[in-house]
Parts: sequence; structure tokens; C-alpha cells
Amino acid sequence: MGLLAFWRSLYAGKMNCFTITFLLALVATAFGTYPTLQNLQEALNYDNRIWITMRSYERYTKGQKHQCVYVWKTYLQENNYEFDQHYLYGTKRERHHLYGYLSMQAEGPVLTVKQQQGSPGIPYTLLHWDSKHHCGILTFYDKVNGRNEYELYVWESGLSTPASAYPCEKE
Repeated sequence: MGLLAFWRSLYAGKMNCFTITFLLALVATAFGTYPTLQNLQEALNYDNRIWITMRSYERYTKGQKHQCVYVWKTYLQENNYEFDQHYLYGTKRERHHLYGYLSMQAEGPVLTVKQQQGSPGIPYTLLHWDSKHHCGILTFYDKVNGRNEYELYVWESGLSTPASAYPCEKE
């Protein structure tokens, strides 16, 4: 069984957020390679949907869980990035235009995401990028719950058939 197949079997309602957080952090640190700013640029430079296939937390709007979450690049020039984040809650589809800035920090390559240009942002650190399967793990510090959260992103072209929903399973 591949790593993501294992996660998917656990994630299907049988695993709490703490366990997901622990597994994502463990796997991200176990790869032994450190991503670069160029890896982050490569990960974001995709002209289709980039799906969040797994994350260590949930978000809600009007009591409805966010589902089918993806981002779509609208602009990437050097270290400036703009994208639309899409998600479904209940039967309503939502879209937010966001701004990002790429930089190299002590902890690794960082995408700082802002709702408006010039406003404070949330730094997302790239922990792992798999250029073969076009998937990566980002982390950010959630000030509300006081802990690091993790997200697994996959390019749409990297998604497998419904029988094996996530790439990187053979790794």
C-alpha cells in the first residue's frame, strides 16, 4: 500500500485532525531533502487547478464545511503571485482573489498570502515538493488554534482515477 493510499484509508472518517497533522509533519520531515525557492515557483507555475487533497484542519462558512478546495493561478512573475481560491460549502461555490509573495526564509521557501495587497499576510512554508508527481506539502501557523497546520496540494494533472484519488501513492 502506498503512503497516500494509507492516508486515504485512515482519513476516510477514521482519523482525527491530530493524527493527520502528525502524519503530514512526519512525512514532510522524513523526505530528507530541503525544497528551494525554485521548487516553490515550479509548484505554483501551473495553468490549471491545484487541489488541496488533504489538510490537518477544517474550515466552515455558515456551519457548512469547505469542500472541493482548489487554487487557480492568475499571475506569477518572479516572486509575485496572484490566485483565486475556490471552495464549496453546502451548495454554494465561493471564490476569493488572493495575493502572494515568494521568498526564501530560514525555515525554507515561503509563500506569504494576503487578502489585499499591502495587508499583513500568512506565511506558508513549502516542506516538500515532488516534481515528478506534482504534489507538495505546505505548512502555516494558525494563530487561532495555536499550532502548525498542514496542506497537501496536487496539480489537477497529477490526480489519479477515482479508484486511487491521490498521486505519489507509489512512492
